[in-house]
Amino acid sequence: MFRQLTKRSVGVGYASSIMSSKYGTLALWVTTVLLFLAFLWSLNLTAFNYWASGGPPTPHPEIYRMRGNIFFGIACVFFVAFGVCIWTLVRRKNVTRHEPLSEVNERYRDFTSTRTRFGILG
Repeated sequence: MFRQLTKRSVGVGYASSIMSSKYGTLALWVTTVLLFLAFLWSLNLTAFNYWASGGPPTPHPEIYRMRGNIFFGIACVFFVAFGVCIWTLVRRKNVTRHEPLSEVNERYRDFTSTRTRFGILG
């Protein structure tokens, strides 16, 4: 029974069929576009705060410099999240375009049966 649960939990089956739906792909595209826009907005705020800290004379330029650093960190987080979304979209297209899910499951079954036969899995 433990081997059966292990095979199912590692497999591609259920989660991949949900994530490759049309609505899931559309939601991922919308999220990707929103993350990119948030990244650009945060970079704009970063540039403004860096300019304000060194450009016109202000009584406290260190405050603008600190805010520029904070917005730059936020921009980095948005950029990493955007990259993860792009990577997920590219991976999803490669899997669904080149091979159907049934072939992926068959290859996984063959791989796990070979591992079990040689005593690697259990």
